[in-house]
Amino acid sequence: TIPQIQGGGERSPYEGQVVTTRGVVTRINSNGYFLQDPVGDGDASTSDGVFVFTGGAPTAPVAVGNELRVTGTVTEFAVGSGAEAVARPVTELTNTSATLLGAGPALAPLVITLPEVNDGELARYEGMLVRIASPLTASQNFFQGRYGQVTLAAGGRLEKPTNRHPAGSPEALALADDNARRRILLDDGSSAQNPDPTPYIGDDNTLRAGDTLPDGITGVIDYGLANNFSDGLSDYRIHPTAPVDFVRSNERPANAPVVGGNVRVGSFNVLNYFSTIDQTGASCFPGGTRSDCRGADSAAELERQRNKIVPAINGLGADVVGLIEIENNGN
Repeated sequence: TIPQIQGGGERSPYEGQVVTTRGVVTRINSNGYFLQDPVGDGDASTSDGVFVFTGGAPTAPVAVGNELRVTGTVTEFAVGSGAEAVARPVTELTNTSATLLGAGPALAPLVITLPEVNDGELARYEGMLVRIASPLTASQNFFQGRYGQVTLAAGGRLEKPTNRHPAGSPEALALADDNARRRILLDDGSSAQNPDPTPYIGDDNTLRAGDTLPDGITGVIDYGLANNFSDGLSDYRIHPTAPVDFVRSNERPANAPVVGGNVRVGSFNVLNYFSTIDQTGASCFPGGTRSDCRGADSAAELERQRNKIVPAINGLGADVVGLIEIENNGN
């Protein structure tokens, strides 16, 4: 059974062995699908779900709700080379074949809450359909447009420990632990970069840190990278199985606070605004090669950048603005 394959530890007792199991498909990702035992074993320390790795988009008979018999090799996959990723590998079935058994029974998500009592407790739900009943807040959206990923937190936004406490202090370590227990990553289940349309976008085609999911979220738990560095942070993720509708709980102020003075100074990261088009024959500073051209690939893209950046800068109402990531070409 899937719970027997998962076992109660960090690694499967069947690692490296070929097994046959059965379960209901709960979610399909771009490189595999999640399979869950419809009955389970009643043991809270063993997950009733598992990820079946296919390497590409799954094909028939894989469909949400179908019950399958699957044969494959039990593999422990480290999502990266960082210490956390190595210590918490994901149990997967690889090199698989699947047989349709019919329509499976409807599965009710297991209701859980955050924060965890101890960091890492979500491992017991790896591959399972759950409902996080705790209200959640968008705490970081840096990778939303790049990888379809948003950091969520129970109990409000997360704060960098060293923003408040000296590095390495007991207080900083305690806040880091609190952050880890409150945090989970909302993921779109795809490895594609720059997905179009951007997932989880909210009102006005934006998602602001501080926006909320008051009723929590339903989806399947797994573990993966939290940034674009293989040796960087990794964390537990949730792949939603129902619409994700953020509430605009952190409105953008219409005006900056009054702070006095008579000169307004601003800065603006224009994110690789290069007037040199990145195309055949292009040459950019400092190497004088095309590989140094990091901007738009066409005149249409450059115009799209400009039509966003110029109104935004003008909207600052600043007397002087420092620009970041603008091409250094003398123009």
